[in-house]
Amino acid sequence: MVSSVRIDGSLPDPGDGAVRGLVFAGAWGVDYDFQADTVVDGGQPRRLASLGFPAPYDRGLEGALRGRGRYSPYLYLFKAGRYLTLDAATMAVAGPAAGADTAADWKLPSGWTGFDAVLPGCGKKRGFCYFFRANEYIRYDWNAAAPSPGYPRQIGPHWHLPPPFDAQVDGVIAGQGPAYGKRGYVFASQARDVDREGAVVVPGPDSFRIIAPAYARYDFDDEAFSGHEDQPRRVTELWTGLLPSLDAGPAIDTALQWCDAALAALNAPATPALSAAHRRRFFEHGGTERQGGDHDPRSGAFRGDQSGACRRAGVVGGDGERHTVGRKRSDSRGGRERDRVSRADDRAGHRQPEFVRGPCAGSVLYADAGGSGRYALRRGAAA
Repeated sequence: MVSSVRIDGSLPDPGDGAVRGLVFAGAWGVDYDFQADTVVDGGQPRRLASLGFPAPYDRGLEGALRGRGRYSPYLYLFKAGRYLTLDAATMAVAGPAAGADTAADWKLPSGWTGFDAVLPGCGKKRGFCYFFRANEYIRYDWNAAAPSPGYPRQIGPHWHLPPPFDAQVDGVIAGQGPAYGKRGYVFASQARDVDREGAVVVPGPDSFRIIAPAYARYDFDDEAFSGHEDQPRRVTELWTGLLPSLDAGPAIDTALQWCDAALAALNAPATPALSAAHRRRFFEHGGTERQGGDHDPRSGAFRGDQSGACRRAGVVGGDGERHTVGRKRSDSRGGRERDRVSRADDRAGHRQPEFVRGPCAGSVLYADAGGSGRYALRRGAAA
């Protein structure tokens, strides 16, 4: 398995002995346990908004910092050359609600209006944080509340990082715990040709060009580069569960967008052409269970059934098979049959219960017999 995620940064848990931290990309974050060297179980990934990151600082961050010294009660979120201050204990905004200018307030050069990465120092450099921009960086001293003298400097010569980690990086993960607490992991995206198993290969008819993350290790105590990993499959394997979890966030967003589009389409009035197609489809495949009443050619709905019963409707599920939706009808005791979604077997003419699958799981499609010509996909358990 390989990943295409672009790491934005990390926010370590409070305390120098903490072994966990939040790694974030886009609008999503994942809790990573450096001691266990794996993603924390349960509920991953999580939206940054659900963790208290207020909009628009709930996605597309340049980085995040936990304050040091007299600034330790605060968190700082950076985006598009501005930053937002939060109370670390409550996640309440502790500064201007719209954020403030980073360069002005942090005494950075006026041209530094955006950053590739913002990261905390680790190990012996815990009293500093770092701003990366293009091929330069600035070290900020928490005690002095100002940049260290002699900055900006070039990343490559001073961090001893080879390309592509010496300019325009994606983001940096701060290591934590006894084994990794003095390390920073500098991520950069790169184009690679891989086979179906994710192994790097020579470009050819059976290869795939992907944009995948690579990373370099930097030791803050030794002030030295300590190796890198640029094989896409290996990068995914070494960060157990992290990159696939972060990849899942945008996939969830896409699935929900599809559901929203489907809901909007299903709740829209049927066009005459669609009504005619439905009419032919239902009646040609056994959908003739009309209890009185007839079809209204103007609206595309059934009329004349005053009970409000739902008619059978055909729908193609995510598995490519046709599904039908059971209609509501009263039984001899005056109760209601439960709504059900059934898989239609056009050849055998029988059905077996089956719920809608995929992102719309738990939803039920209803054909409105009240004359509106609409179909509704309702969320909730299909009991």
